[in-house]
Amino acid sequence: MGSEGSDQGGDSGGSSSETNLTQSIPPLGSNLWAEAYNTLKADPEHSRLLVDFKKYLSKDGTAELDGANGTGEDTKQLELIQKLAKEKLEKLSEAQLSFSIGKKKIVTREAVRKAIKVVSTFKDVVSSAISAEPHAALAWAGVMAILPLLENAYQQDEDAGSGLNNILFLLVRYQEMPGFLSSEIQESHQSENSRELLSSIRSQVVSVYTQVYVYQMRFVLQYARNKIHRVMRNLVTADKWKQMWMDIETTSQRIDQGVQHRVTTRTLDIWKAVDDIKTRDADLKSLQQTVLAAVQTSNEEQLLLSLPFAGNAVFDSAAIVASETPCLNGTQCRILNRIQDWAEDPKGEVVFWLYGMAGTGKTSVALTVANALNGRQPFADEGHPPDNAFFGASFFFKQGDTTRNSTNLLFPTIARCLAEAFPDFKSSIVSSIKENLAIGTKAPQQQLDHLIIKPLSILDEQTFVPIRLVVIIDALDECMEPKQAEELLDMLADLKYLHQVQLRVLITSRHDDHIVRGFQKMPDGLHYPSALEKIELSLARGGEVDDITFYLTHTLHNIAQKYKVPNHSIDIERLSEKANGLFIYAATACRFLDADDFRDDESRHGCLDIIFDDEWESYDEGESKAPQQKVDEIYLKVLSVPGISKRPKRVRDKFYTHTERVLGFIAVLFVPVPVWALTELLGFQKGEVDDVLSRLHSVVYVPQDENASLGFVHLSFRDFLLSEERSRKLPFRVKELSMHQEVFESCLGLMSRDLRQDMCKLLLPGSLASEVSPRHLEENVPHYLRYACRYWIHHLAKLDESQREEVGLKDEGDIHTFLRKSFLYWLETMSLIRETPNAILMINHLQTLIDPDKNPGLASLMYDAGRFVLMNKWIIDHAPLQIYCSALLFCPTASIIRSTFEDLIPSWITQKPNVQKNWTSELSILEGHTVRVTSVAFSPTDDLIVSASLQDGTTRIWDYVTGTERFRFDDSRAICVAFSRDGKMIAYGSKDGAIKVREFATGKVIDLLSHSILTHYIVFSPQNNNIVASASDKGTIRVWDIDKRQQVYIFNLPTSQCYYISFSPDGELLACSSDKHSVSLWRVKTEELVMKFESHSKTATTVAIAADGETVAVGSIRTVRLWNTSGELKRCESYRKSIHQITFSQRDGQLLGIVLDDCIIELRHADIKEVSSYISEISISRQENVIAVGCADGTIRFWDVDMTSDTKRVEDKKDIGSIDNIAILPGDDNVICTSESYSRIKFWYINGEPANLGLRHVRKIPTFSPDGRFAALKLTCTDSLGSPPIIQLWDGNFKKMIANFPGGKHATFSSDGSRVALFLPDSIHILECTTLEKLMDITKPYFSLIRAEFSPNATPYDLYYIHLWDLATKKELVSSPCSWYKFNGTFSPDGELVAFDADGSKGISLLELATGKERCVLEVGSQAWQLVFHPESHLIVIRDVKDLISVYRTAFGSEKPIRKIKLPDDKGINCMAISPTGKLLTVSRGEDYVNVLNVLLWDISTGEAIGRLRLEADRFLNDLSFSTSSECLESRIGRIPIPPALLDQDVSSAGISEAVHNYLYVGRQWVVQGLDNLLWIPPAYRANPAYRARSVALKGETLVIGTKSGLLTIFKFDLARTPVANKLKRCLY
Repeated sequence: MGSEGSDQGGDSGGSSSETNLTQSIPPLGSNLWAEAYNTLKADPEHSRLLVDFKKYLSKDGTAELDGANGTGEDTKQLELIQKLAKEKLEKLSEAQLSFSIGKKKIVTREAVRKAIKVVSTFKDVVSSAISAEPHAALAWAGVMAILPLLENAYQQDEDAGSGLNNILFLLVRYQEMPGFLSSEIQESHQSENSRELLSSIRSQVVSVYTQVYVYQMRFVLQYARNKIHRVMRNLVTADKWKQMWMDIETTSQRIDQGVQHRVTTRTLDIWKAVDDIKTRDADLKSLQQTVLAAVQTSNEEQLLLSLPFAGNAVFDSAAIVASETPCLNGTQCRILNRIQDWAEDPKGEVVFWLYGMAGTGKTSVALTVANALNGRQPFADEGHPPDNAFFGASFFFKQGDTTRNSTNLLFPTIARCLAEAFPDFKSSIVSSIKENLAIGTKAPQQQLDHLIIKPLSILDEQTFVPIRLVVIIDALDECMEPKQAEELLDMLADLKYLHQVQLRVLITSRHDDHIVRGFQKMPDGLHYPSALEKIELSLARGGEVDDITFYLTHTLHNIAQKYKVPNHSIDIERLSEKANGLFIYAATACRFLDADDFRDDESRHGCLDIIFDDEWESYDEGESKAPQQKVDEIYLKVLSVPGISKRPKRVRDKFYTHTERVLGFIAVLFVPVPVWALTELLGFQKGEVDDVLSRLHSVVYVPQDENASLGFVHLSFRDFLLSEERSRKLPFRVKELSMHQEVFESCLGLMSRDLRQDMCKLLLPGSLASEVSPRHLEENVPHYLRYACRYWIHHLAKLDESQREEVGLKDEGDIHTFLRKSFLYWLETMSLIRETPNAILMINHLQTLIDPDKNPGLASLMYDAGRFVLMNKWIIDHAPLQIYCSALLFCPTASIIRSTFEDLIPSWITQKPNVQKNWTSELSILEGHTVRVTSVAFSPTDDLIVSASLQDGTTRIWDYVTGTERFRFDDSRAICVAFSRDGKMIAYGSKDGAIKVREFATGKVIDLLSHSILTHYIVFSPQNNNIVASASDKGTIRVWDIDKRQQVYIFNLPTSQCYYISFSPDGELLACSSDKHSVSLWRVKTEELVMKFESHSKTATTVAIAADGETVAVGSIRTVRLWNTSGELKRCESYRKSIHQITFSQRDGQLLGIVLDDCIIELRHADIKEVSSYISEISISRQENVIAVGCADGTIRFWDVDMTSDTKRVEDKKDIGSIDNIAILPGDDNVICTSESYSRIKFWYINGEPANLGLRHVRKIPTFSPDGRFAALKLTCTDSLGSPPIIQLWDGNFKKMIANFPGGKHATFSSDGSRVALFLPDSIHILECTTLEKLMDITKPYFSLIRAEFSPNATPYDLYYIHLWDLATKKELVSSPCSWYKFNGTFSPDGELVAFDADGSKGISLLELATGKERCVLEVGSQAWQLVFHPESHLIVIRDVKDLISVYRTAFGSEKPIRKIKLPDDKGINCMAISPTGKLLTVSRGEDYVNVLNVLLWDISTGEAIGRLRLEADRFLNDLSFSTSSECLESRIGRIPIPPALLDQDVSSAGISEAVHNYLYVGRQWVVQGLDNLLWIPPAYRANPAYRARSVALKGETLVIGTKSGLLTIFKFDLARTPVANKLKRCLY
């Protein structure tokens, strides 16, 4: 370059020099970061660190790097880091810098706050730096990643944190340095010395940037807990951190000196501002007010209180404080210090497991840790208070306490404790509860995810304060279900993903096998095991006082002071030797001595003699004194009861007998009970139980609260009592089987004595169990009775066969007698105590205990009882008094339960519906989904079934035996769902094509890249849990590898839709049905087409492969063809219905079930299972004895596959149409008319028998005149649907035909019933009904007239024109075009006006009837949908298609609305009405796909809403209107009362009309009287969902319901005698 410059002449010399310098330097200062970056890449030592550094910074966006490779990978990664840095900068304002733990506020140290403040202050500067250049963004990304680590770093290494903090300030100061250097270097007036100086400065800036990169890399990779390179070989020591910063600082000082007088004023201002922040105290108070604003509302408190809570499980509960003691100060110091070190170690394991044998003091250690953390005290003497570990929550398991002997309440209890101790956590947990109000009832994994991990994760992302919250779980071995304990340990692995807000868990337990297995499954490094051994005696420790001796000395000293004994003279050393290192021995001995006679020397020494006397040793001579034997020894001694040996034998025998029964009952009870309940179970007098317990305080915990449960002080005492070998020296013997027998007999006796109908005096048959308060329940179902109802069968099951027969498990035995008298009362009580699912399990268990050959009567009763409960599970669980109403009423007439308890059916049901004679093969019905169940699938390993509903957006997993919802996922709109082969995962595909795989027990969710459109079907490979196949609506089938989260095979079918896919049993073949005539069979691994099976119809609807792997079943429109895989047709079966699904038996390979025409299932026994709702999908249980059906009404129905019946095959069975319309004849209450599918009309008597009225070929429900005097029938000459129609005019009772009109289409009566308009083929006759006088004959050109309505004159009209005639003069007054889209026309109540939708755009025309003139056209914004006049005719209300309501005046022809009303949060208005008093009624649909209507009342004068009534009814109900009194709404479904408060009436008794009890209507599930539910309707008897309002008829006290399956259900009530009416009478009088 120099020679080229010289050739340009002398004048260019300066320019040449400048050119040399500037060309040797990159032209833009922004390249400084890139140059530093390339320097690192070229350095072998730093290049590996750089790779890891970038990997760490891009961790949140690794998905975006998938597929990135080649030369562009580095660029893509830097761009991703740049993007993530921007996102983190934007979220910096959400950073949480302080927390409240109880009353203590924890705030980040000042240096960290300053660091965050400088970034926030210069956010625009930092943002521009990140946006300008990816390499600069890399450094700032490092800053954003480091900020959350700063506090942690300061705690571990002050120098590391300080250095990083200084670097942050330096980066802000130097932000404009690249631009400054670029402009300065390229200035032409610079001297050579200046340029050399600038070049040197530039090099030093690059050096600083390089050093900054290195510092950041080492910092992040060293202090990022649980991240990559957590343990590195090249960890940086404290000295090196200091030196690294000093090197950077030295270089930066030289740079500052070089540019001090050259930088711009803006740069100097930035430098000054940074220095001010660096040296000035932050305004902590303002900062705290900003980031700690957490105002807790009463609503939040109520939501927290809604969580179920095990109060006894909390460390400071009365139950724990009274029964457990913490470690005595100065004892267990070694293990307590070890636990404190773990709790405060930032890199400590998530779980600390303290294990040991019974009696070593694990619970005392756990209680000590809880107290220390809560009180901010040292864990052990001479220690220091915990610095950054805080008490979070506790849960102390107790085997004998049902609230804390399982994991059911573990996470809700922990969540509430965390919210109370940690206010910043409260708002997050409240939000989680709001999202899932039923979370308290969900499985533990869902509770952990929603209540703890999700809220903590939110805080974890926001906070810069590292906090460790310690949760203490004690005595995990006392969790009754080992599987639950094991699963709990598996769940805790998810806590490792929390970083800033760490949750540490201290777990204590015995070293039981299932718990060991659980810890072995944990990932490496997640838990720290530590054994709690026996205390080593002083002699073995060189004379130092051991913990046991120390404990005994201290405790006995306190006892002596308590009883004012100055010198107790107890040989503590000898007692310590007896304890043999076990705290349980020492504690029991002290409790034994702690008695009122302690102050008496003789008594005290008598007790000591018992303890020291070797006669009571439980081990034989020559045996080693094992720890357990030492515990047994002390139990033997305390049960000797000092002084009892001196009492008379009769007294001794009675005492020992009572002691045996008291201890025996406590030992075998499945849950603990209070003393008074135990007294009832024992049949003792209260004083007798108290006398025994007063002598056993050393081994039995008796709470001060009489309602609290008593129990053994330690679980080992129960083991001792029930062991014949260990307790053989006791003066009494607790025989476990004998005790179970006694408890059983007591339970049976108490239930026989105390159970009755309506246990809680609820009175109203629709009362819900959930509304019964705990106090009311306790008053009416006392504790002992609850225990007896819940566990009597459990005690019976513990007996051997001879004992069971002895206690009455036989025909005509005590159990048989009890069940025939009190079974329904027991069932009601189980509902009240919320134990209905367990009632089902208990009945099933009892059936297994009965030998049906020996006891057929009892076996038959229990079978019938089981069917009764299964079919009515939902209503029994929710409304217990419906057991006697609905459940009995719809029970088969031949049922044993029905015949045994029929007298309990309420007498106010005066006519019972006709029901089936015997139980069918339908077993049970699950209700929970609000609308159509789109897919169901049984678990192949457990009693679980998964269901999905697209419309309600939920996927649910149920225990189908008990009907309990186990899991619910609200994040899906699933169309299809499947279980994995091992039963641990479900997969579901949704409408938008998304596919999710969920490990439901652990909460893990895997999202697979979705189809672009609807996923139609999904299925797991039968051989590999990791393989799942999905089919889309566009004929694409994908096979996925779940672990890899990618598709491994893809099949593109030449079709627009793929219906079903099926794997062969070996998983090698995949069959697909489609809409292109055929089924294709593919080899999965090669993606080759093996065979194509033609369906010989337009669509191959379904496909299945048999268990032999050789047979393929293909379903089409009306045919099932069976092929072998080589293409040979084996068999063809024809049906009259379309084939929708086929399933094979996996056992014998035969066809098992076929779904026909959406609502019929044919099983292999040629049985037909008709469903009163459309079928979405069927599934067969793993035992192939139960079939499940997902239905359109939101239910899941179960059938017994093996239960045979005499039903014919579908093709041999006559069609039974669904009932779509019902009418009770106006003139005869005893006759009913129904319309079925295919237009068949039938007449019935009120008793359900067919009525022969001599009417044939009727094609439509009769049209009746409003007064019921006349009826018009449409019929044909023959049964053929093609026969010409006839209209006949009859009297209202069908006793006499008045006239016959061939060719008639339909008829319309006037409002007074005196006139009728008959629509004939080419004319309309207007007749006087009584005389048949033809008042008017409308002929062509009006032949297109299709509808007529009568005013005081008459107005027939057609589809496009409205015509108005004066009947008196027979003159046409008006002929005007009307809307082609939807005609809306109505007369004003005063008969002066008619309003109609003129032409769809013109508006609503108001015509004057007297003159035929148009008064005005009302301007409507869009198409009018409904018109309603005010009763006084001065207003008209119009609803348009957008559901905007407009109010207009009619008197003066006002074209503009005077008021507009828009409904809030509703999904469309069904109908409107105006009351006689002028109130506007609107009926609208609520939530999507939910059968709930919102009935709103409005004040028309103001446009304001008066009130809302939620009505469970058909969402398309559209015929509601006001009664003349305005007290109720009238509809085809009945009369619905309006609450007085909505009508501005007095809500006191005087304001309630006596007529309310006569208001009866039918909702979706309930018959409702007044405002109260009266009778629940089972799904099989509910109104046809397609025509719900029309398939219900109510007249007076008669109710008729028609179903989709053709059932006609007829009731009669005596409404004046119902409990609802009686309640009203009590209010009135």
